[in-house]
Amino acid sequence: MGRREYSDEERAQMVDIFLRATRKIIDSEGITSVSIRKVATAAGYHSSTLYLYFRNLDELVTFACMGYLVGYCRKMADAASQMKTPRDVYYRTWEIFCNSAFENPQIFQQLFFSEHVLPLDEMVKRYYKVYPHQLDSMDSSVTEMLTAGELDERNIHVLRPLAAELGYDEEETLMVNTMTTCFFKRLLSESCRAAASGEGPNAAELTAEMIEGINFLFRNATATRDMRRAAKQKKDAGE
Repeated sequence: MGRREYSDEERAQMVDIFLRATRKIIDSEGITSVSIRKVATAAGYHSSTLYLYFRNLDELVTFACMGYLVGYCRKMADAASQMKTPRDVYYRTWEIFCNSAFENPQIFQQLFFSEHVLPLDEMVKRYYKVYPHQLDSMDSSVTEMLTAGELDERNIHVLRPLAAELGYDEEETLMVNTMTTCFFKRLLSESCRAAASGEGPNAAELTAEMIEGINFLFRNATATRDMRRAAKQKKDAGE
């Protein structure tokens, strides 16, 4: 007799067992201490069983890291009523994201800046099929951002409405998007170093630096927009 097929609910339960075991190891020993054998043993299964649900260690660890976004999602849901304008949404989203990221920098480094066996958006969608309740109470635009996967794709969802309000064209919008995510990556690396050494800026300080960096980018993008418009008007007047 062949092995019976598990239902979607049973498979989700098994995934949850392995992810809980993985997060316990991360919390007690650190993300670099996770191994397939260690997780399988902690969950009470053989390593071969774990491979029925995860392709490799990266997929397992990345899925487990997504669980650390729960607090971030809850804070986003709590702040939803306060976000009345595209500017409110953009700045508040980054503030909440940064506070969460700089408190767990290795987790966010693994999620957004490691090489993955599958595209991150595919893993994110699979994760939320197992834990759909984690998206409860989310505004549709925020849900779209949370399930986008890559950080630049997440950011563009909340940036576009503000960029349109500010009168940025597509090139300017993409420039701001790229520079914002690159600046965050640098600050996250700094946060990882601080976490490893016990010295360096804390989450609040790095979050404040990120917000100031965003302000700087918008000031310069706006100046660029104004110069382009002035140049175009001058050219049109001369024709």
